[in-house]
Amino acid sequence: DPGKSPAVDILITVTEQFAGGDTVSFQVGYDNDAAFGSPTILAQTPAIAIATLKPGYQVRLSLPPGRTAADLYMGTQYVTLGAGAMSAGKVTAGIIQHGGRPTAPGIFV
Repeated sequence: DPGKSPAVDILITVTEQFAGGDTVSFQVGYDNDAAFGSPTILAQTPAIAIATLKPGYQVRLSLPPGRTAADLYMGTQYVTLGAGAMSAGKVTAGIIQHGGRPTAPGIFV
């Protein structure tokens, strides 16, 4: 339960170029459904232009301090904004200590 930990962030890293839509917003939330059908959104980015989302691009979302998980699952997702559907794009995400940095792919401190 990240809400019981010191302040934490979600670090999202683009691993494959996005294509197709105009902009996306990344979100982190909780849900009691493994399919993440109707999550409670805790944090989200403003709209980010698809042209910006190249491999290596990173965005950090800070989780609200003191938040405890009322739901079982925590996850990230992206929402397309504007016209067009996404035809490509992949990201990886991890929980890191607030202000921390990734030390290697998949390993966060």
